[in-house]
Parts: sequence; structure tokens; C-alpha cells
Amino acid sequence: MQRIAIIDIGSNSARLVISHIYKSGAYNMVFNQKETLRLAQKTDRDGNLSKEAFESTLKIMQAFAFMCRQYKADKIIAVATAAIRNAKNGDRLVQEVSDRTGVNLHIISGNAEAFLSYIGVINTLPMKDGIIFDLGGGSTELILFRNRTLVESVSIPLGAVNTTDIFNLRDTMPPNVYSDVNFFISTRMEKYSWLKDANLPLIGVGGTARTVAKMIQRSREYPSSRVHNYIFSAQSFRSLFKKLRSTSLGNRKAVPGLSEERADIILAGMSIINCLLAQTGSKRIVTSGCGLREGLFYDYYAKTNNVPL
Repeated sequence: MQRIAIIDIGSNSARLVISHIYKSGAYNMVFNQKETLRLAQKTDRDGNLSKEAFESTLKIMQAFAFMCRQYKADKIIAVATAAIRNAKNGDRLVQEVSDRTGVNLHIISGNAEAFLSYIGVINTLPMKDGIIFDLGGGSTELILFRNRTLVESVSIPLGAVNTTDIFNLRDTMPPNVYSDVNFFISTRMEKYSWLKDANLPLIGVGGTARTVAKMIQRSREYPSSRVHNYIFSAQSFRSLFKKLRSTSLGNRKAVPGLSEERADIILAGMSIINCLLAQTGSKRIVTSGCGLREGLFYDYYAKTNNVPL
């Protein structure tokens, strides 16, 4: 039996997942921990992560390293995404993590992040064709696949946290601000012609997509709390988004399905999805509870067990 630990240091949150792989080839998750980090908000004007960013990341990584030791993890796979990738002093933070915890944190590229999200989705959803969007705190990865094969991918440096900061979207979103945000995001998506009028289902990965699914489920008194493979229409999304745009931060915190820790960044995240719906002409969104971390696991599992992805 092997114990595999996957650590994902994102722009909004940090996660640790520990799984067992048995001699038979079966596997199951035995531990899962999430911590809010907000690294995308802890970067100064010069593009450097702040002292607070270093301290909070090191504290979380020390806690994760402790749990890996408690579970006697045989292998630790740790990655950092957009916030550390884009920071001028990201390499120094990685070195301090290694010095203080013994964990080697690897900064992965946007293309690698997109590929791993694709692996996580394609191994857990029965979709033949689609466009995956992995919407994080500091970037959004877009992946087009057909016949379950990756065709195009790109990482756009816009996420729920940094877009919130650019337009100060924590409270309501007046019509003029909505127009500005829409123009800002759309002009960046228009560069990728393969998105235009694809008319394929969108597959949402990440906290914003899961939160939208939870809010729609709660509004319908959906009998299950599971969001993986939950499907909702573009119209349902737009109706919810329109309602939330005129709702204050204080009132949003009371919306069923929307956690307090995500209430201040949800408008920015939904703005990105809204623009993506317009660009692609998609009519429905499929929620995936699996993405980067699962992609890292399946990539490791395939290599060590000599099986195809």
C-alpha cells in the first residue's frame, strides 16, 4: 500500500489530500484539508508577495507537512499555481517552504495546470466534447477537448480574487461597473478564436463553479448536496448572477449555498463565467468536483501502475 499526499497552493486557497493506493490497484481518499490563503490579495504593486503571504503560506505548509508525517505519506506531490507563479519573489517563497518544511513545492506553468485539470475532469466525467474552465483566485484555465482528447488550452491571468481587486467588486455591481468588467474580461477571451461560438457544454472546475452549483441547488431544494456532474442551464446562471449583482456583501453572506469566505469574490468569479458563456454560446454548465488535484493523482497513478490516463 502507498500513501500519496497532494498539496495544491492556489491563489485563493490551499488544499491537502492524502490517498491510499492498495496493492490491488484500488485507491481511496483518507484525509482532506482546506485553508483559505488569498495569496492573490497579498501581492504588492511591484509584483512581490508580501511578508504576510510568506508567513501564512509557511504556516499552512508546516501544518500540511505535519499531517503528511502523521499519515506516513510515502510520496508528497506539492504544486503552486498563479499567485506564486506570477510573483517576482515566488522562487524565494518556494525555497523557504523547502527549508522550513522539507516539502519541495513546484511552481507549475499555466499550460501544465490546464492539462492537469483536463486529466482530473476526463477521468471522472463521461463527457465526449466540451470546454473546461478551471476558475481559481488568480487565473482561469480554458481547455477545449473533442472525442475526449485535448485540442486547445490557455491560462488567462484573471481569477476571482485578482478581478475582485481590480474592480473593487466586494459590494454591489452597478450597471456601469458591470459593463466595464464585461468589456475587460471579454476582450481578453476574444483572442482565442476556438472559444467563439463553440456551442459545447462548459465544465466548471474550482470553488466558484462549485459555489454557483450549490446556490442553484439550494434555491431548488435539490435533494443532494453533491455537485459533481450537476448540470444547470445558462439561463439559470444568468438569473442568479443578475440577482446577486444588486445584493450587498452583507446580504450575500446569507444566500443559501454561498459561504461567507467566498461572498466577497463571487461577483468577479461569476463575471468570468458570464463572459465565457457569451463567447462560447454554451447553453449549459456541468459542475466538476475534480480538477487539478485529481489530475495530479491520476497522472502519478498512471505512471506508477503503467496504465493509460
